[in-house]
Amino acid sequence: MGIFKRIWNWLCSLFGGGKKKEAAELERCVRTMQEALGNMKAQTEAVVAAQEKRRREIARCEEEIAKMGRYAEKAVREDRDSEARFFLEKKAGLEKRLAGLTKQRDMAAGYTSQAERLYQKAESQLHEITARKDAVKAKMAAAELAEAMNRLNSGQAGSSLLSMEADAQAALDKAEAIAELEGRGADCDLQALMSKYDEEGEDTGRPLNAPGR
Repeated sequence: MGIFKRIWNWLCSLFGGGKKKEAAELERCVRTMQEALGNMKAQTEAVVAAQEKRRREIARCEEEIAKMGRYAEKAVREDRDSEARFFLEKKAGLEKRLAGLTKQRDMAAGYTSQAERLYQKAESQLHEITARKDAVKAKMAAAELAEAMNRLNSGQAGSSLLSMEADAQAALDKAEAIAELEGRGADCDLQALMSKYDEEGEDTGRPLNAPGR
C-alpha cells in the first residue's frame, strides 16, 4: 500500500502549491493503480473459478467414496473378500485425494477472502484519491483563471487596452471625416449642376421643363 501513501503526499503538496509536474505524476500513478486493481480483480476471479472447480471435484470424489463404501459392504455380505478389499483400497485412495482437494479448497478460500478485503480497501482508497485529484484539478484551473484575470486587470494590460481604444477611436474619427468630406463634395457638385441649369433656363427665356416651340 505504499503507492497510496505516495499519492496522498502528492495530493497534499498539490493543494499547497499546484505544481504541474506533481499533477502529471499523480495522473500516472492513478492509472497504474487502476491497472493493478484490474489485474488483482482478474486474478481473484480466476482463484474463485478454481475454487468452484475444486468444490465440484470434492462433491464427485465424495460420491465415489460413498459408492466404493457401498460396494465394499455388499462384497463383505456376499463373502467376496477380495472384491471387498479392492473397493476398500479404491475408497482409501479417493479419501486421500479428497483430503488434498479439501486442503486446496481451504487455501483458495483463504486467499479469496484476503484478496477481496484487499481489493475493497484499495478500491475505496482509489475512489477517495480520484475524488480529491479532481478537486485538485478544479482548484488548479481556478487558480489559472484568477491569474489570467489578474494579468488582464494589471496596469500594463489596462494601458494596452487604453491604447487600443485610442487607436480605434482615431480610426473611427478619420473614417467619419472622410465620409463628411465626400458628402460635402457631392453637395458642391449638385449645387454647381443646378446653377448651370438655372443659367441655361434664363438664357432661353423659358423654364427648363417647358416644351420647345
